[in-house]
Amino acid sequence: MAELTAIELDGDELLLVCGETRGADVVIRRALTLAVPEHASDAAGRSAWFTHELRGLDWPKTPCVFLFPRDEAILRRLDVPDVPEGELAPLVRFQAAAKFSGGIETLALDYLPLAKPADSTGKSVLAVTVPQALVAEFDALCRMGQLSPIGASIVPIATGEVALAGEPAPSTGQRLLIAEHGGRVEINLFDGPTLVYSHWARPGDAAPGQVPQVLAGEVARTLVAARQTLPALALSQVWLLLETVDPQVLGPLLSQRLDCPVTPVAAPPTLRWEVTDLPLATALARYAGPIGALLAQSRPRVTAVNFLAPRKLVEKPDPRRRRYAILGGGVAAAALVWTGLTISEFSDLDRRIGIERSGRDQTKEVLDKGDARLKSMQAVEAWLKGQPQWLDEWKELLATLPKTDRLYIKSIRFEPNTRPGSGRIALEGYARERSDVLQLTERLVAAGEQYEVAPPVAAESNDDNFYPWKVSVAVTLRPPVTKKPAPKS
Repeated sequence: MAELTAIELDGDELLLVCGETRGADVVIRRALTLAVPEHASDAAGRSAWFTHELRGLDWPKTPCVFLFPRDEAILRRLDVPDVPEGELAPLVRFQAAAKFSGGIETLALDYLPLAKPADSTGKSVLAVTVPQALVAEFDALCRMGQLSPIGASIVPIATGEVALAGEPAPSTGQRLLIAEHGGRVEINLFDGPTLVYSHWARPGDAAPGQVPQVLAGEVARTLVAARQTLPALALSQVWLLLETVDPQVLGPLLSQRLDCPVTPVAAPPTLRWEVTDLPLATALARYAGPIGALLAQSRPRVTAVNFLAPRKLVEKPDPRRRRYAILGGGVAAAALVWTGLTISEFSDLDRRIGIERSGRDQTKEVLDKGDARLKSMQAVEAWLKGQPQWLDEWKELLATLPKTDRLYIKSIRFEPNTRPGSGRIALEGYARERSDVLQLTERLVAAGEQYEVAPPVAAESNDDNFYPWKVSVAVTLRPPVTKKPAPKS
C-alpha cells in the first residue's frame, strides 16, 4: 500500500485528495477544498499559508502529484520528421521554439505522440506547455508542506483517467469527455488512450436555465475546430462529468446533434470512496482531476505528460565507441608484438601520428556538424526579429472580442509582413445577427490606432442554427509609431 496526495489548482482554490493504492484498487480517505486567502498574494505567502493549513489538518507526508487547469496550459499539434520515438524529444523542442512565442525557456514542455496519419510521411505530436514559473512555484509549495512532488500534469488528462477507468483495455475509438465544475467546462477529445484535442470555456453570464444550451453550442464549435486537424473525426461515445448542470437536460441536446451514445460518467469500479462527510455522487465531478491522478498511479489508462520528468532523448549505444575500444585493443596488442620484435622507434612514431591525424579528422567532422546546426538556429532567430509579438497581440485581441453568446470566432490567423512590427490578422467565425458583425468592427476600430479594419464580409450560413451569419474580418496591424525628438532650439 502506498499513500499519495493529488492537488489541483482551480482558480483561487486548491483541491486536495489523499488516498492509497491497494493492487488495482484506489482507496480515497480525504478530500477537501482550500480557498487561497487574499493576503497570500505571492509565492512565499502562498507557501507559508499552505504549510500552516496542512499542519492544522494533520495531513500525512506523502508523495504528491499536482495538476494545472486547462486554462493555464497551451496545447498545440506539431508535425515532425518520421524518426524513432526515442529521438522525438529534441525535434519537438526545436519545433516548439519556432511555434510558441515568448521564449521556450519560460515554458515547461512535454508532449503526447499521436497516431501517424495514413497519407503522411512524418509524425505528429501534441505539445503541452504550462509556465515554468508556475511549475517551480508548486514544486516549492509542496516541498514546504513536506510533500514529495513526483509528477505534474494537466486536468484534462487526469479526468480522462476517471472516464476510461471503466472501459476495457486497451481503449479504442474516438470519445468526447465534457467535464464541468467550478464554473468551468473542459471539452476533451480522446483517440484511444491519447488526448488529441482540448477546449475550455466558462458559461459566463448565462442564466442557469440557458447553461445547457450554451454548453451544447461550445461542443458544436469544438468539433468544428477539431475537424480542421482531424478530418476523419467520428465519435463513438460522449461522456458527461457534470457538477451543476443536469445531464438529463444536456444529454438530449447533444443527442440531437451527435450520432453516438451520450452517457454520464459512472464511478470507476476500482475506486473505493471512504470520505464519510462527502458523498461520491456529488464529489466525483468536483474532484475528478485528483481522483484520476490517483487512479493513474495504480493502473494508468491515458497517455500521460509529466512536467517534472518530460520525455527526453533516449541515448542509443554508440557503435563507434565499441569500434574504438576494439581498435585500441588491437593497437595495444600490435604495440606489444612490435615491441617484442624490436620494431624501430620510427615505425612506432608513424603509427601514433596516423592515430592522431584520424582523431583530428573526427574532431573536425563533429565541429562541422555543430557549425551547421548553429547557422540554422541563427537563421531562425534572424527571421523572427522584427516580427510583431503575436502572443501580446493575441491577448489584446481577445480582450476586444465580444462574448461567444453573440459572436463565435472559429479561427484567428496571424500573418507577418515584410515591414518590421506590421502584419495582418484574419478572423473567421459566426454571428447571431448582422448587427453583431458591425459591433465587432466598431470594437476593433475603438481598440486603438494599431488596427486598420477592412469592411467585414458577412453572409447567411446554415452551418450552425444558433449562429446564422458567417463572417470574416481582415485587420491590418500597423507598425508602432516612433515619435521624433523635438528639435533643439
